[in-house]
Amino acid sequence: MTCITPELTKEWNTCGPVYAKDWVIPRVEIFKKFLKYLDGKNVLEIGSNAGVFAYEIAKVANTYIGIEKEEAFYRQAMITAKHMKSDNHRFINGDIFSETLNSDINAFVGLFVLYHLSDLEVDALRLHILPLCEVVVIQLRLEKRKTKKNSYGFERPENTIRFLKDLGFKIKKCSVQPVKEQFVTIVAKAA
Repeated sequence: MTCITPELTKEWNTCGPVYAKDWVIPRVEIFKKFLKYLDGKNVLEIGSNAGVFAYEIAKVANTYIGIEKEEAFYRQAMITAKHMKSDNHRFINGDIFSETLNSDINAFVGLFVLYHLSDLEVDALRLHILPLCEVVVIQLRLEKRKTKKNSYGFERPENTIRFLKDLGFKIKKCSVQPVKEQFVTIVAKAA
C-alpha cells in the first residue's frame, strides 16, 4: 500500500493538477521490488514529481534528495514530505545544475524523466552525477515520446543501456512491466 490518502490528494490539488495520481501511483507497488538496490544509499532523484516514489525510497535510503523543476510538482512534493515518517530527505526546486547538491550521493534514480532532459542536462548527469554513483535505477515508458528533448534516444531502452555501459556500469536487471502503457526498469551497478 502506498502513502497516498484522499487527504494527501486533496492537499496536492491546492497546488495544481495531480499528475502523480493517474500515472505514477499505479506503479509504486512495482517500483518497491527495486528498493533493495537503494538500501543504505545516498540517493539523488531527478524529476521527483509529487514525491510519491521519494516516500518509499526514504524508507530504505540513508539520505534522499529529490530535484523537481516544475513549481507545482515541487509544492506537491513538499506536501508529501510533511507526511513522510523520516527526516532523511529533502526536495529542491531546481534542476540538475543546482548548486545545493553535494558529492555524498552514491545512487541515482530517474523515473520517466531521462527523455525530458536537454543534451546539456544529460551531459551534466554524465559528467558530474553518475560518476559518483554505485547504483542507478531508471524507468522508461516504452512508447514514442513527444517530449523528447535530447539526442541520446532515451525513449529506447537499448540506448539507455548503451549510455550506462559506456559510463562503466554493468546492467544488473532489465525488467519490462506491462501496466497501462508498458515500461521498463533498468538497474545498473558501477563496475
